Amino acid sequence: MGANLYPELGSVAHLFYAIDMYLSIHTAAGLALARLIPNPIVAFIAGLLSHFVLDFIPHGDEFLVDASFTRRRIRRRLLGAAILDGIILLCFLLLYIWITPNLYMPTVLASVAGCLLPDMLQGIYLVTEAKWLKPFSKIHDHLHNLPGHHLEWQKGVIVQALSFTALWLLLL
Repeated sequence: MGANLYPELGSVAHLFYAIDMYLSIHTAAGLALARLIPNPIVAFIAGLLSHFVLDFIPHGDEFLVDASFTRRRIRRRLLGAAILDGIILLCFLLLYIWITPNLYMPTVLASVAGCLLPDMLQGIYLVTEAKWLKPFSKIHDHLHNLPGHHLEWQKGVIVQALSFTALWLLLL
C-alpha cells in the first residue's frame, strides 16, 4: 500500500491497493492458524499479525492498474480482481469447511477475521478517508513500499500461487 501512484486519476487508482495480497491467501493463512491455535482470541491476534507478514512478501499486485488507464478501466480491473478473489476465497473456505471434520467455528472465524481485517480497514480508509484510520493506513502502506519490494505482476502471480499452494498443503 502506498501513496496514490497515479494522482491524476484521483482516489480510484488508489483503491486497487485495498486487495493487497489476495484475500484468498490471507484466508488460507487464517485457516492454517485456526488449525494450530484453539483459542479464538489468540487465533484472531495471530491472524492479524500474519496479515502483515504476508503483506511484507513481494506479491506483484502493485501494478494491477496503469497510469494510462481511464477511471472506468481502473474500476473494471479492480472490480474484476476483487470478484475473482472473492469467488476463490469463498470456494476455498467452503471446501475447507466441508472436508475438515471437527472444526471449531469460533476459532476459524476469528482467525480469518484477523487475517482480513487490515485490508478491510484499508478499504474503508481509501473510500471514506476517515481520519481515525490514517495512522493505520500509513503503517499498512509502509509494508508495501519498502525499497525493492515490488515485483512484476506475472512474477507476483507465481509468488501468490506458491503461497496459496503452500498454505493449502499445510491444511491437508
